[in-house]
Amino acid sequence: SRPKIVVLEHAKVNQVLPVLQDMFGEKGRGGGASRSKGQAPPVITANAALNALIVRAGPTDMAVIEDVVAGLDTQRVAEVKQFRVVQLAPGLDLDQLADTVEQNINESAMRQAPTGSNQQEVPSITVSTDPRSSSLIIGGSPQLFDPAEELAREVEKLAPQGSLVTTVIRTENLSQDEVEALIDKLTNPSPGNERSGSRSRSRPSRPTSRPRGR
Repeated sequence: SRPKIVVLEHAKVNQVLPVLQDMFGEKGRGGGASRSKGQAPPVITANAALNALIVRAGPTDMAVIEDVVAGLDTQRVAEVKQFRVVQLAPGLDLDQLADTVEQNINESAMRQAPTGSNQQEVPSITVSTDPRSSSLIIGGSPQLFDPAEELAREVEKLAPQGSLVTTVIRTENLSQDEVEALIDKLTNPSPGNERSGSRSRSRPSRPTSRPRGR
């Protein structure tokens, strides 16, 4: 395939290149999972003068790369010095998942902060979505990227389809016996507590609007 030049409008090429290499490299988190069997891995280089990526890839990878770049090349993401793209299975409710990850990780960081800490001193993240590549874009404090991705992966396992609703239940104040009893109650509901159909819940309000993927 012929190389394609992808010029960035907002983000810096040296921000985007490591993310793509991590996603599509053989040893990266993405592991080249989007490639068809036997298809060569994409080759991605940067041209700083043009602020552009030079990409040689098969049709499947090229489409995903273009979608990921579209999600990263926004004004808000460009203002974040470091970010991570977490590519998930199609069919998830990305908006709900982004709310869940951002809220729980930030609240956990706030609880763990030393008493009297200024809010600006507490690490935090923002989570944007890119529906075209079924990805979350996590920006902010790098030390929170791993727990944020881990939470997203756990929710992905529990709710592989967008029709399911997942709730994060905090258990820091529960004993081991209470946690085990709660899990047993959730996984083995009594006949009187079973309800047919799914019930939607309202999403928590957010202080600022989150950009959607282009």
